[in-house]
Amino acid sequence: GYLGGYAAPALAYGAAPAVAYAAPAAYAPAALTSQSSNILRSYGNLGQVSTYTKTVDTPYSSVTKSDVRVSNDAIAHVAAPALAYAAPAAYAAPAYYH
Repeated sequence: GYLGGYAAPALAYGAAPAVAYAAPAAYAPAALTSQSSNILRSYGNLGQVSTYTKTVDTPYSSVTKSDVRVSNDAIAHVAAPALAYAAPAAYAAPAYYH
C-alpha cells in the first residue's frame, strides 16, 4: 500500500548540477610551432651572419619572432690598428707664408 503523502524527491529538478561539464583538453584547438636557426660563416671565419626564427600559429593568432645578427671580426681588427703612423710635419699640412 500507500504509506502517507508524497516524500520529497531525492533530486530536485530545478537544482544546479553538482558537477559542471567542460570540454576535455583534447578538444582544444592545436597550435603549430616551428623554429629554425642558421649560421653562415665567411672564409676563414672572419665574419658571420646568424639567424633565428620562431613561429607559433593558433586558429586565433600568429606570432613570429626573428633575430638576425651580423658580425665581422676582420673589420674590427682593421678599424683599430695596433700601431698608427703619422705623416711627417712637412707633409701633414702645407704652410703658406705671406
